[in-house]
Amino acid sequence: SLYSQIHKSFLNKDYAAVDRLSNDFLQGRRTQEHREDALLLQALALFKLNRAIEARAKFLELEGSFVSVDDKAGASLSIAESYSDLGDDGQAYQNYKTTFKKYPDASQTPYVLYQLLKLSEKMKRHEESIFYKASLLRDHAASREAQNAQMRFTSVPEIDRLGSALRQISLEEQHLFSV
Repeated sequence: SLYSQIHKSFLNKDYAAVDRLSNDFLQGRRTQEHREDALLLQALALFKLNRAIEARAKFLELEGSFVSVDDKAGASLSIAESYSDLGDDGQAYQNYKTTFKKYPDASQTPYVLYQLLKLSEKMKRHEESIFYKASLLRDHAASREAQNAQMRFTSVPEIDRLGSALRQISLEEQHLFSV
């Protein structure tokens, strides 16, 4: 079947074939069972073909078609990751923030917060990095990302600032970190 050919082409890293076959598969078949999977493989293939703008459009389409919050968050996260993979920290940061704001309860949230923490540190947005670390430690303490975040700050002044940020977080988060 056409769907199997898409999978086989993807596994064989024939990304141009995945794009072409996915277009054929998706044309006029909006209700077909494997539509989202074909769209996902097409988006990934487009990114591998260095067609990031088209890949992001497919991820955005996927986000709109998914029902579950985790699937929607995953598609949104893929957009942020595509910017990160290309070294565009500013756009990656904005898209991670968008994912966090839209899907704060998704299973990917600890990962998103950790990426925001790393990027805010890199971009010297210290208050924001404290916010993201505090959010990880407060809301996702058992996650691997929270454990990694715990090790990122070691100086006493930083720990003091983190404690202060934890006390003020509910007052500031809507105002300071809106998308």
